[in-house]
Amino acid sequence: MEANELRIGNNLDGGMVSSVQDGYYTNQEGLSVLIRDAKPILLTNIDWRKRVGFKKRLYEKSKPSEGCYYVLNVNKGVSLIIEDGEDYAYLDIEISINDIVKYYSVHEVQNLYYSLNKKELCVTNY
Repeated sequence: MEANELRIGNNLDGGMVSSVQDGYYTNQEGLSVLIRDAKPILLTNIDWRKRVGFKKRLYEKSKPSEGCYYVLNVNKGVSLIIEDGEDYAYLDIEISINDIVKYYSVHEVQNLYYSLNKKELCVTNY
């Protein structure tokens, strides 16, 4: 894990991030943890899905014992969907163009870009 992947308030296996500095993050209990040793909470963790607000849904025409997925409605136009594989889970983003989120500042666009690409948005002097 890299320092630029962490935001204040992120939840990791070692607790919630309260600060990031000099290769360490500090959790809500005040413990400093090396960022390279940080362990993410994987999307396969059903308890955490529920804790952050994802709701379990059945696929159309499926039985309760068959496949399901989890949905978090971010706003009117954006939903996050977690689907499971055999030993992994992945996130889909569903966006309705009519009700898109509006961003008004550069840092918000930088954070969104990083979240979608795992790369920093290049800023030049023209």
